[in-house]
Amino acid sequence: MTVEAIAAPTTPQRQTHRGFVVAALILAMFTAAIEGTIVATAMPTIAGKLGSFELFSWVFSIFLLTQAASIPIYGRLADMYGRKPIFIGGCSIFILGTVLCATAQSMPMLIAFRAVQGIGAGSIIPISATLIGDLFTIKERARVQGWMSSVWGISSVAGPTTGGFIVDTIGWRWIFLLNVPLALLSMSVLIFFLHERLEKRQHKIDYAGSLLMVAATSTFLVFLLEGGKSWPWFSGASMGLLATALVTLAAFLYHENRTPEPLLPLSLFRSRLIAVASLITLATGVITIGISGNVPNFVQGVHGESATVAGLALAGMTMGWPIASVTAGHVLVSKGFRFSVFLGAPPLLISGIWLSTFNTHTTPLEVAGATFVLGLAMGFISTSIIVMVQNAVDWTRRGVVTSTNMFMRQMGSALGIAVLGALVNSQVHGLKVPGPNGSLVSTDALLDENRRRALSPETIAQLSSGLTDGLHLAFLAILAMSLLAIAVIALLPKTPVPHDRRPDAQSSDAASPEPVESVSG
Repeated sequence: MTVEAIAAPTTPQRQTHRGFVVAALILAMFTAAIEGTIVATAMPTIAGKLGSFELFSWVFSIFLLTQAASIPIYGRLADMYGRKPIFIGGCSIFILGTVLCATAQSMPMLIAFRAVQGIGAGSIIPISATLIGDLFTIKERARVQGWMSSVWGISSVAGPTTGGFIVDTIGWRWIFLLNVPLALLSMSVLIFFLHERLEKRQHKIDYAGSLLMVAATSTFLVFLLEGGKSWPWFSGASMGLLATALVTLAAFLYHENRTPEPLLPLSLFRSRLIAVASLITLATGVITIGISGNVPNFVQGVHGESATVAGLALAGMTMGWPIASVTAGHVLVSKGFRFSVFLGAPPLLISGIWLSTFNTHTTPLEVAGATFVLGLAMGFISTSIIVMVQNAVDWTRRGVVTSTNMFMRQMGSALGIAVLGALVNSQVHGLKVPGPNGSLVSTDALLDENRRRALSPETIAQLSSGLTDGLHLAFLAILAMSLLAIAVIALLPKTPVPHDRRPDAQSSDAASPEPVESVSG
């Protein structure tokens, strides 16, 4: 299949091979996504080698923080200067950060290098999704976005298991080094097989907006991720961070309304469709991280199953997501976006109710069933939403609207980590029962296979009961968030059956040419 985009007659035509480009994007997203989880099982070993165990949570937090803060910046730059150069630049930063992580000699060094890695990873997520919007028709786009979305589910399952295997065999530094050739391969494929035709014009980079965005996002994420752990929620540190985030956010909004080329055009949110879609994505971010973070604790901690079994229980979501995404591709073309998103509401409600019934008698197979149903919900909702917002704007704003949607998902994840973690901790914090030799043990012992084997059945039952109570609160919160998401979905405006905002689709919007010169494959 060959799709010809509008180009001047004198412009030499080069072909973008879609198959190679999609493979490269999937590979790049996998390397970025797995970096968020692969360190999980390696952290005890890393902390033992580098010391400063009390800092280990920052190895996770800093990656999420810098990644989230940089996503909107990359999206805007991609609209201004093209997807390819910004992707290559961000991927290069990611590779640099990855290599530096492998050379870290102390925990503060590793944290600093993870920050660099996160800054680079922030380019991979939004630009990959934006390129899919550039290269494919609406019906095709939903299917391919489903493949891309599944990468996150696969990485959440493969990451911890792979990390543990690598640490046990060739050493912890290789959890970073093995990603380098994969990222280089992805970048090389895009260099040779992705071709863009860009309109040459002067741009003014919104440096002030970028700084304010990073400041507001960073302080708010630190408030969410460390509040209740490093310091109490209502301490001076927490309140200071929250106040700083609100002040810098206000300054950012004031500045964006007055700059000619804003980092985040606030006019986007005057569209009811984009505003509601952003709220839905925020809610689904909370739900997705809630499942990814708490299902393994339930399967391993409450039932004493292995990490592999926990991964298989979570894999249900990975299976359901692409099935619904492919179906959404057909439905949204024939029935419209709103109808396609609404198809995700029933499985979202069913999965939320199912999760809220989990107890000590729930089997891993039942857990997998619930996550599969949730995957169906997310396949319809998330895939339809990203295609919908991309279709609502032309090429010059597709990058920023895609990155904004991805940013809302990241913020939802951070919010979910904070709120759901606090709910679980409210039940397990301070819970200590007599263990071997009269020592006191906490619920942490349930997640360590060797320590668990040393516990008596009575001790395991007491700890499991406390952990179950905490996880039950988290699952109830996920049900509440699911109900909220369904209510917000009802606010989506009615939209006509969509058309492609692409010159090759023979649409009424053909006056807005795509800058991809030629597409094949």
